[in-house]
Amino acid sequence: MRVIFLRRKNIGMIAVIIGLIIILISFSEIFSHKIKEASLLFNNIEKLTNYKEANGRLKFSLPSDWGFMKDDIAGDEVLYSGSFYSKDSKIKGMVQLWKLNKNIYDFLKDSANISKTQNKISNYSINDIKIGNRAFILVRYKIENVEGNTFLAYEYFLPKGNEFARMSFYINQKDYKEAYGGMFEALVNYVDLIN
Repeated sequence: MRVIFLRRKNIGMIAVIIGLIIILISFSEIFSHKIKEASLLFNNIEKLTNYKEANGRLKFSLPSDWGFMKDDIAGDEVLYSGSFYSKDSKIKGMVQLWKLNKNIYDFLKDSANISKTQNKISNYSINDIKIGNRAFILVRYKIENVEGNTFLAYEYFLPKGNEFARMSFYINQKDYKEAYGGMFEALVNYVDLIN
């Protein structure tokens, strides 16, 4: 058996290091939130409009100068759907509430296979990410239309039980700016699904 002796000086130093680590972790959450808010300001988004849809079960926010309209495609699986577009119409997207009888990863795999038969899709990826303190699934890909224009898709999924909220952003690749990724995450941070 080996016995390790620690001097008081070493114990004090270890306590200081542990304290600094705890402080850094605490401040990283605060800075992460501030960075997302700054990405909205960087993209000239000063005011958000809050929405409560699907009888108050789906909450989200969009820039106040963006257009928004409810879609008429609700059914057995899609419980709610709405479309939005940026002031300059460069960013288009949708927000939806889905109810499924299968695992979300199986749903995403099936959706990818269907999309690949109907469209020219490349760089398709599915990643588990954290936004704030919540787990999202991010699906990214490029899609080429019949005219040869390439669009980037960022689709965020927030699963809860057998339902999920979906917020998707689509932008022409030539119009994409690096700051948009942070802006998308900042907006997705406002998505919530109330059971």
